[in-house]
Amino acid sequence: MPSPPKKLGLEDTERVRIEYNRGNDFYIRDHPTTEQRLHEHLEQRARDKAQNKSTIDIVLEELEQAVIRKNGNSHRIFPRDKLSEIATPSRLRKILKSLESFNKLPETQQSAYRNRLFSSPDPCWKLLVVLVYNECPEKFVELVADGVSDNCFPLGCGRSPCRVVGHIHKTLDRLRGRDKEGLSLYSYAVCAPYFTSDQGRHVHYVLDSNDSLPFSRSKPDNSSEPGSSRRKQEISSGNENGGFAEVQ
Repeated sequence: MPSPPKKLGLEDTERVRIEYNRGNDFYIRDHPTTEQRLHEHLEQRARDKAQNKSTIDIVLEELEQAVIRKNGNSHRIFPRDKLSEIATPSRLRKILKSLESFNKLPETQQSAYRNRLFSSPDPCWKLLVVLVYNECPEKFVELVADGVSDNCFPLGCGRSPCRVVGHIHKTLDRLRGRDKEGLSLYSYAVCAPYFTSDQGRHVHYVLDSNDSLPFSRSKPDNSSEPGSSRRKQEISSGNENGGFAEVQ
């Protein structure tokens, strides 16, 4: 009996993995919590106490320093490592505790919201970061109560912006103007793709037109080589095929 034909291209699951989640699982796998990271968090808490600022102001200031703007202001990226350094569990729980909408909840519900921040498989810490950066953190309680989480990111800007098929969030549909546009823009910023390999398999990333790749162009000086004028012209016109880039 003849053997079945080999699958080709993206259908070959033994050699190819299709990644819809922008490498989130890979990043978590490659960045486990260590004693060194816990020590860094303790040092951060000591530095925060020494500053005469609210935790929201500190986080906003550091996010503004870390953000990378592309295509003017139409695309932004928070490098994943910097985002993890800024949005620590201690800081985000302090921000949550400072919210008026949170403090109106019974203690049992407050505990549930604190636990939800970094709970797996449905965390919502990126949602809080985005709302802080968009200067509307008080919406956090309402959005989480409506089922919005980091798994819904990145968000679109139209009707039913959640990327999870079948998810309907009335709170997102009611957002207007800057709240809605900012939430969409910054949800992409905290979901920059993380590129890596998967145990020898090729990883095919499924992205969309609003994603920004975490690379910056590198323009080596090849002026002495034949054809360098053409290569420089291609780079300046946006044609970077075959070129190199620096990971951000």
